[in-house]
Amino acid sequence: MFTKTTPGEWVVIGLSVIFGLIGIAHFAIVLIASLVILYIFYRIVKKVYPKSEYWGFIPWIITLAGIPILIILIIIMLGVAAGFASGLGADVSGSTPQLMQYSNYGISFNYPSNLPQNTSAPYYSNSTYYRGQVQFDNFNHQGIAVAWFPLGNGLTQESVQKFFSLMMTTAQRDSPDSQFSPIQETSQSGNTVYYITGQGHDITVSNEMGYIVIAIWEDPTSQRFFVVATASYESLADAQSLFNDVLTSIQCH
Repeated sequence: MFTKTTPGEWVVIGLSVIFGLIGIAHFAIVLIASLVILYIFYRIVKKVYPKSEYWGFIPWIITLAGIPILIILIIIMLGVAAGFASGLGADVSGSTPQLMQYSNYGISFNYPSNLPQNTSAPYYSNSTYYRGQVQFDNFNHQGIAVAWFPLGNGLTQESVQKFFSLMMTTAQRDSPDSQFSPIQETSQSGNTVYYITGQGHDITVSNEMGYIVIAIWEDPTSQRFFVVATASYESLADAQSLFNDVLTSIQCH
């Protein structure tokens, strides 16, 4: 390299030294890296355009300084594009959103941050019954509704059956082909939770397939009935995941 040094090679050496001095703390590493990178650029340019070996200092400085800047700009643009695509994908899929906590009317529970609270839902409460209803929804994606009422005479097999019959009839108005599972059971803080799952094409939203979980249980400690409904236009597993998140986080106080 040094036996017959061309102007381009001298520029490579000079710029390498300058770049190395910029990072005094890491002088040796920056010097070697700069030398290697700039020399590779020099060899590429000379191979693509052989007459460039006889350029003067100024064209070589512009060339070797311009190529890294161009690459950096391309990397920045690709990074911005990738970040935008990633953010858009997260918004469309609604995957793994942060959980927020709703707390009012003597209860609290978690809900995904991508589901804004529906302020048009009716809210009502008094010191005796602690009745209330709250809804969270992301239109055409997911939704959660939670309601609670005074306990009254408690749940019976007959009243549970009537409740779900009414819910299925109501759901079939928007989804005539909807199908529901038999009544299933799980638990919440030691209380038996009765629930059903369903799916069908929602004629109110471009005939899309929708999935729903509806549950009811009584909480003797707080003297309340609870009703939870979760819906998703992605999958039954998504609606079930929403249901599980709410069910396991409900607390009475």
